[in-house]
Amino acid sequence: MKKCAVATHISINTYVETTSLYTQGHTKMKYISEKMLAIMERLSEMFPGSSYQSRLDNYLSNKGITDAAQLEHYIQQYHSQKESYL
Repeated sequence: MKKCAVATHISINTYVETTSLYTQGHTKMKYISEKMLAIMERLSEMFPGSSYQSRLDNYLSNKGITDAAQLEHYIQQYHSQKESYL
């Protein structure tokens, strides 16, 4: 009976320590993610219209896309044109 109580105590302590480490790690990652998001937002304010998404949107805006297949085709075309410049 005493062995069972000791094993349960060790299991609970291990669970609490693991949960605590997970929570600390999760909190740190959340902090880093929030900071990275803030940096990216600030950079997008400093350099408007130069993000990948805005360049792609600008490229696609005058294509007259009517379905998903056309959208995929033009996105692939955009990427291949970009690669040819590199």
